[in-house]
Amino acid sequence: MNDERDPRLTDGRGRQRETVAVPRQTVRNGRARGVQRETVAVSPLIPARTRGVFAAAVATSGWNGLVVFLPILVTVITVWWTAGRTEPVNQVARFAGAAWLLGHDVPVEITGGTLAVAPLILIAAVSWRLVRAGAHTVRAVNGRDFAAVRASTLAVTVCYTGMVTIVAFLVDSDAVSVQPWRAAVNGAILAIVFAALGALIESGGGHLLWHRFPVWLRRGMRTGLLSTMLALAAGLLVMGVGMASSGGAVVQIADGFGVAGIAVGVLSLVYLPTVGVWALAYLSGPGFSVGAETSVRVIAVDLPTVLPPLPLFGAVPTAPLGTWGTLLLGIPPAIGVFYGVQLALRSRDLRMWPLLGAVLTATVTVALAVALLVFVTAGAVGGMTVGAPMLETSATMAVEVGAAVLLGALVVRMSTGRRLDSHPEE
Repeated sequence: MNDERDPRLTDGRGRQRETVAVPRQTVRNGRARGVQRETVAVSPLIPARTRGVFAAAVATSGWNGLVVFLPILVTVITVWWTAGRTEPVNQVARFAGAAWLLGHDVPVEITGGTLAVAPLILIAAVSWRLVRAGAHTVRAVNGRDFAAVRASTLAVTVCYTGMVTIVAFLVDSDAVSVQPWRAAVNGAILAIVFAALGALIESGGGHLLWHRFPVWLRRGMRTGLLSTMLALAAGLLVMGVGMASSGGAVVQIADGFGVAGIAVGVLSLVYLPTVGVWALAYLSGPGFSVGAETSVRVIAVDLPTVLPPLPLFGAVPTAPLGTWGTLLLGIPPAIGVFYGVQLALRSRDLRMWPLLGAVLTATVTVALAVALLVFVTAGAVGGMTVGAPMLETSATMAVEVGAAVLLGALVVRMSTGRRLDSHPEE
């Protein structure tokens, strides 16, 4: 069978080009004899699929950016007018844009100093909406392969990076100063990571890719992430108890701002999850710092005489805890034992070496997750550096939780043994 193709209908690589049927009348013996259709090649400037991907990316990126920005804008306007400020609306919008850029870990310089501590809750909101942007884009083009995932990720990254850069240029002024290049870089990194994640999940490729990993690796990663999340929740709980016990100092600081106390209170609420990461470092041992050469730990506290005048700092411990207070250091190992038991109970179908591989994977996952959390929540408030030491905190948490996971898993394995039919492979 002859497989040769008309060269007019193929591109330079021999692939079939888009074609369209064109009617043409034929004349025989001086009379029109019906209509014959001739197929001709069409060479669009931009392929239809590419146009569709970028059109979808513009819509999804813009919408998901607005979903995060509009609540910030409404909150800023409400607080601004409640405090009796009379600046023009464009100035208020600049401050709202600066708050949105903080959610991309972009430092903001305002009158009185620099704010370079990212609110973890805004980073989580931005990341989640980028996941949805990637998912909605690949769904719009009905993508079901990795080529569609790549195209959707690229399109969302280009559109979202452009939007973040434009906002940075609009925000940058005498009252509020930001670095557009930093906004572009951070926006691109967030878009690449989380838009790709959303596109993979929506296309089904993420499920296939996940199940290509060995079962012990998947269980270890899950154990590490759950351990980190529960430890962060414990840090938030300890921080909440500290704020409740120091309620008088917190209220006194807020009252010192007068009508601006509402704005300071809202700002403190936004930064609660960020301070929760510092509390996680406090529970694990290394603690956190509020200024150069300072340290806040369970067993020792070294603080400057004057802390930043923010309500959250009113809950910072000013003295080491007593004997009973040091029991807080046992929270991360207790979490590790709990999830080690869970891992062993779910992994009775694994031999000892794969089970130990899952424990090692959980340890590495904890180290990476904690390092990422500490990295994005450290920075500067005014001229004072705040946050936890990244390497020390991640290493300590990995050792404490990893050793406890190993202990819990080994105790369960030695007491219950291994039964191949006790748990189906995931």
